[in-house]
Amino acid sequence: MKQLLLITAFVFGLISINAQDITNTLGTAGKFTVSSPEATGTASSTVNLFGSISTTVKYLDQEANDYTILQEDHILIVSITDDILMNLPSAVASKGREYIIKQLDNGDAWFQSHRITIIPIDGEVIDDEPSYEIRGELGDVHIVSDGIQWRVLGLSGSIFGSIENYNSNFTPSVYAETITVNFTSDSQIIEMSLPAAASVNEGKVYYIQRNTDGKTFSSNVLKIIPVGVDERLNGYTSSAPYLMSNNWESVTIYSTGSIWVIKANFGH
Repeated sequence: MKQLLLITAFVFGLISINAQDITNTLGTAGKFTVSSPEATGTASSTVNLFGSISTTVKYLDQEANDYTILQEDHILIVSITDDILMNLPSAVASKGREYIIKQLDNGDAWFQSHRITIIPIDGEVIDDEPSYEIRGELGDVHIVSDGIQWRVLGLSGSIFGSIENYNSNFTPSVYAETITVNFTSDSQIIEMSLPAAASVNEGKVYYIQRNTDGKTFSSNVLKIIPVGVDERLNGYTSSAPYLMSNNWESVTIYSTGSIWVIKANFGH
C-alpha cells in the first residue's frame, strides 16, 4: 500500500485517500514519502512531505457557549462575546496531538476583557498548571500532548497583552503580562505572591497596576511578596515586601532567573 501511494503521488501529484491505518512494514529503517512532480528533496525522516499541506481549520462563533475540543480538531479560531471554557481531551490518550487556538478580534471595544479558559480533564494539567487562559484580542496558544500532560509550544498575547484581574490575595500565572488589582472596601490589604524567579523564563515581565477600575477607598495596600527564603524583589523579601499604597500606582518587574528586579515604577 505504501509503495503504490508513493508511485501515485509522484505521477499524478494529487491523490485522495480515505481514512485508514497505514502500517510500516519496511522495518525500523522504513520511510514514508509523499511528493509532487515539481518538488525535490531527499527522504531523511520516517515521514517525508515534499509539497504543501492542508489541515482542519474550524471557526467557532461561540458567543457565551463552552466547547469540548474534538479529536478531529486542529486549528480553532474562536470569536467570543463573553468568557467561555474549552475542554481538552485526555492528554494520556492523545500523545503527539496538537491544537492551535486563536481568539479572534470581533471589533467589540470590550472584547479584551473576555477570556477563553482551556481546561484539561480531571487529574491532568497544562505545563503543570490547572488551566490556561487566552485573554485579549488576537491572543493564541499552540499546545501538544506529551502523553502525560498538555504542553505549551508557543503563545502570543495581544495588543493589550495577557491580562489578569484580582481583588483578593493571589499568585499570578506564568502567562500573565499585565496584572490589575482593584479594591472593594476601606483598609483592604491584598497580597500578591510572586512565583519563584527561577520557575519562570529569565526576562519574564509583570506590569502591575492598582485601581484600574477607577474606584478608590482609604488605607488600601497591595503587597508584592517574593515567596521563599532566598527570593528577592530588589531588596524586598517575604518578611519585608514591596508595598503599593497609593491610588493608581504601578510597577514593572522582571525575573533575572534567580531574583525579581524592579524595572520601573510610577506613583510610588
